[in-house]
Amino acid sequence: MIGLLSPLSLLTLTWCLSGGIAWIALAMPDTFDLLPLFMARSGITLDRFGLLGGLWLVIAMLSALAGSLSAQLVSTPRAAFRIGVAPDLVVHRAERLTRVFVAITLVWILLSVPKAGGPGHFLHLAQEEPAILRSILLDNTLFPGMRLSYGALPALACLATALIASGSLSRQGRRRAWRIILLSAFCLLVLPIVLSQRILLMQFLISSWLAWSLAKGRLRAVFLIPLLATLFCGIWVLREALTNPTLSDPVLTIAGQKLAFYFVNDLWNSFAPFETDIPHTLGGVSFRGPVILMGLDGVYDATFPAQIDALEEARGGGEFSLFSGPYVDFGPFGGALFLAFAFFLARIAYHRARESLLGAILYAQIGAALLFSPHGNYLLHQNLIFGTLCILWVYRSGRRIRTCPPTMESAHGAA
Repeated sequence: MIGLLSPLSLLTLTWCLSGGIAWIALAMPDTFDLLPLFMARSGITLDRFGLLGGLWLVIAMLSALAGSLSAQLVSTPRAAFRIGVAPDLVVHRAERLTRVFVAITLVWILLSVPKAGGPGHFLHLAQEEPAILRSILLDNTLFPGMRLSYGALPALACLATALIASGSLSRQGRRRAWRIILLSAFCLLVLPIVLSQRILLMQFLISSWLAWSLAKGRLRAVFLIPLLATLFCGIWVLREALTNPTLSDPVLTIAGQKLAFYFVNDLWNSFAPFETDIPHTLGGVSFRGPVILMGLDGVYDATFPAQIDALEEARGGGEFSLFSGPYVDFGPFGGALFLAFAFFLARIAYHRARESLLGAILYAQIGAALLFSPHGNYLLHQNLIFGTLCILWVYRSGRRIRTCPPTMESAHGAA
């Protein structure tokens, strides 16, 4: 069953689910009567769903399959699962880093309240004018790159979850790990209300569950999936109730149809590049995250203005998917090679996840990003990269030399 967490399994699951919901919504216009309104707002038309786009999605999936199978051919036999660190030292440093990031986030929000006209007006903007509130928050960041602080919280919470699952923490260490999870959860539940950051909440929930299952060596707490889905849907409904006050339909109807629209929008962004002439962006889409992380996004935009303008015209809301982005960057041949190499590395990471706790934590980030792949290329998103760097830095603090590293062979049989 643990094989269901492999890159190809996660990719197949998310694309079948996302594409299926989108086509059902488009095929039932009477039921999803608000969908045309949402589509018109984003300039989405049905004529972009063409044959070339569908053919590319098949080629992209085959490229991912080729990369994954190639990695399986070169993978070495799986070793016994190891922890390899002093877990209490790791969780201690992770808690301190989490406290810093949470404090930065809360101070940022609190200092933005006066800029919004006080607490009452702040709440009013959250309900009536969320776009204005978002602009106020983004214009009043405490320092350049500040948003990475809350972007790393899902990764740190995932680390804490994996350490708990490993069973290697002391009682005090477990308390520290739970504090990391609760502090991160608090921030990630608040952010979708004042700032549209629901992907971070999903990354937190999904990566934590993946890390827990990988650390245990089998699918665990499957019963929690409906509970986590209910939690996310509750946040989604609350957010949509606040951001669509002008619509007279019931809140649940609005939220459900808005969710269906997001799936349609994501699918449209996978087809759109094939129905218009877009100059290749040479990595500007797929490597946007590293470019932003290095502070070079302004340089790139100034160097390739024609490509940037063409991108804005070719897509709806959001970003190009993991499949369409490489095509926009490198064309069909280069895009196929990019995807094959990406899934070669993802499969290697999955193999490492079966061998070590650090591998499980890192692959959990990749697995969550793959589940978001119809929505964008989160494998190279700046938040995921920074969160991964935080994991590596924290984990390094707990490295220790052992003649026989601790194993969890009983939990990781030949599955």
